[in-house]
Amino acid sequence: SKIVVAFREYLWEYITARQWHRTQEFVPARDGWFTMVVHLADQTEFIPWVLAFGKEARVLEPKSLRATIAGELTEAARHYEADGKAKR
Repeated sequence: SKIVVAFREYLWEYITARQWHRTQEFVPARDGWFTMVVHLADQTEFIPWVLAFGKEARVLEPKSLRATIAGELTEAARHYEADGKAKR
């Protein structure tokens, strides 16, 4: 499936200098973000990879992957409560 991810502009060199996947394509930065397009049959390994970029990456397509990433980040945020103590 087609996956589109936006990354913060400052990551351009780091992301574009490597071959992450044979189908990768990049669109130069606009409004401080650039996009990466890849076509993957299986997203299993992609999910932790994009999560590693934290707030510096945004999945734009597909909506199902965007929802998965949002769910993972929401769950991770629950580990940090307003009282400042990490949940165990």
